[in-house]
Amino acid sequence: MLYSPQGEKGRNDMRKIALLAALALVTGLMALGVGQALARAPLVVDDNGVQCPNAGFTTIQAAVNAASAGDQIRVCAGVYAENVVIATSGITLKAAPGAILDGSTLGNGDGITIQSGVSGVTIKYFEIRNYNGISSGVGNAIQSWNCGTSDISVIGNYMHDNAWNAILVGNEGEALHYRWSVKDNTVVNNGFYNIELTNTQDSEIKNNVVTGPGGQFGIGILLQARNFTATPGYNYLGCGEYPFPEIVASGNVISSGNVVSGFKGLSSWGGIFLLAFSDGTGARLTETLVSENEAYDNNYGIIVYGFGLDVVDKSRISENNAHHNPSISGVGFGDGIRLINGDDSLISDNTVTANGRHGIRLGGGSTGNQVSDNTATGNGGFDLIHDATSTPNTWRDNTCGTKSGTDIPAC
Repeated sequence: MLYSPQGEKGRNDMRKIALLAALALVTGLMALGVGQALARAPLVVDDNGVQCPNAGFTTIQAAVNAASAGDQIRVCAGVYAENVVIATSGITLKAAPGAILDGSTLGNGDGITIQSGVSGVTIKYFEIRNYNGISSGVGNAIQSWNCGTSDISVIGNYMHDNAWNAILVGNEGEALHYRWSVKDNTVVNNGFYNIELTNTQDSEIKNNVVTGPGGQFGIGILLQARNFTATPGYNYLGCGEYPFPEIVASGNVISSGNVVSGFKGLSSWGGIFLLAFSDGTGARLTETLVSENEAYDNNYGIIVYGFGLDVVDKSRISENNAHHNPSISGVGFGDGIRLINGDDSLISDNTVTANGRHGIRLGGGSTGNQVSDNTATGNGGFDLIHDATSTPNTWRDNTCGTKSGTDIPAC
């Protein structure tokens, strides 16, 4: 064969193409390896090895202890009798259908405890039930009563028949918790409050179904600023942020389809409760949004309460449906929306109907509020009412049948 420069050049070109293809393949494999390293395989838990035979753990706690930031723990179906404690930030616990945390055989304790300083934890899709509380504050599905946490998500869980709360977050006034997200949960018949966020900042409670009856002082959703740092006998935690001149909880949201019902009777308070409560050291709950919720069959639909000199102010209560909240003969209750020492808030575009006592009631020194564009009809007492001490407030463009208060214009 005669030498052909063109043929040699073609062979060189082919060699270059093959080399580039090999380099591309190696680079792709290396990138795939890096991607696989970044997306680590989940830590799998199975109590008996039946549903997930290749699981590396038989208890949730063992997987939590082995996890590091960025890990996902996948819990297979089964009944787990555990008190799980999370001390590692940045992990996700995700339950398969049929994964149940059950405290019925454990005595005094909580389902999941998130410790001080933990952040970036997500808890999804568990059933958490039957946690017992011999003492006050114990027997929660999920508990974080400590010196502060941040960016915690509780999503899509079914929490029921626990002795205290489904969710308990907060402290007595020593620190704040930041950016909790409680969404899409079903919460039924827990023994005290059901969802409680105390001393939280920029947190949200959205699209949960919360059903009573609950137990003593039963409340569906409680958002609270609380400060008892001057009272002997309370369980002070020694938090670094303490002492505050007052505790201020702000920027929280209760919205987007929460349905709260069944919190009625002499031992309950009601559906959605905004509360500032202290021993005189000062507590302020401010700039809260309560919107697009339904509250029915409770002692109160929505109640705002500043205790003593403590303040609940600058709330926005809008587009809620508070209806058929019954009264109790000789005791009271039965208001759709009620403010006690609630100031400088906007109450607008709510539908408040067929409550046992009053529709919208401003009482106990509530001042500077604007009540506008609400529909309040068919309530057992007055549709719109303010007590003598709750002035001045602005009322305008409401639809009602009955009213009590000289500053409330005709509807």
